[in-house]
Amino acid sequence: MLYKLFVYGVLVSFFYQPLYAQSGDFKITGQIDGMKKGKLILTIYNDADNPRDTAKVADGKFSFSGSIREPVFVIITSMGTTKDYLELYVEPGEINIQGKNGSISSASISGSGINDDDKLLKRHLKSMSDWEEANSKLYQQAAKNRDAKALDSLDDLDLKVLEEKRKLITSFIKEHSTSMRAAMAIPENYSYYAEATEIEPLYHLLDPSLQASPAGEKIKEMISTLKLKLPHYLSKYYAALDS
Repeated sequence: MLYKLFVYGVLVSFFYQPLYAQSGDFKITGQIDGMKKGKLILTIYNDADNPRDTAKVADGKFSFSGSIREPVFVIITSMGTTKDYLELYVEPGEINIQGKNGSISSASISGSGINDDDKLLKRHLKSMSDWEEANSKLYQQAAKNRDAKALDSLDDLDLKVLEEKRKLITSFIKEHSTSMRAAMAIPENYSYYAEATEIEPLYHLLDPSLQASPAGEKIKEMISTLKLKLPHYLSKYYAALDS
């Protein structure tokens, strides 16, 4: 399914002061009521080796700390299960997590602007997320039944979902041009089935400080790569037509 394709350099502009620290130390502290002891695993998805850290839970309390060069997506998982986990973004500074009933999956996150903006983005995309979830169940059933006709029909529907979702992403970026979450949403949603002409206008919607951030540099690299690949693909296409 298209929506499952999730793909996820520090260059600071001389002319612009960043809105917040891009790199630095972070600390996550948490309290999970009902979780007397155990271990939590922090996995950092940083486009490299996806490092992990573990923390002991004592009387429901735990903490993680470290250094990052840019905001990153992480997952905190209860050791021994794959069902109890929390997804969030980590940026320099302190983040607090509060949970109950011995589970981290429904915990609340505070002290982090990027996670506040992530909540806004999720609400903005809720209609698409519901559509994707329903479509996923249909796709799984069609795959199980080896129904090629249904799978082709769902692929066409996926493209429509993707188109509508990107419209919502564009409107979110326009409304939150200074948000790091808006910048990170571009590679998350345009790393497949996209052209440079679609991504470049989104990049220019971002605040200059974000354009100069590592996230902005990644977007620029995406645009440059796509611009280089297009002539190559076109030449191969026309060569095939002439043969």
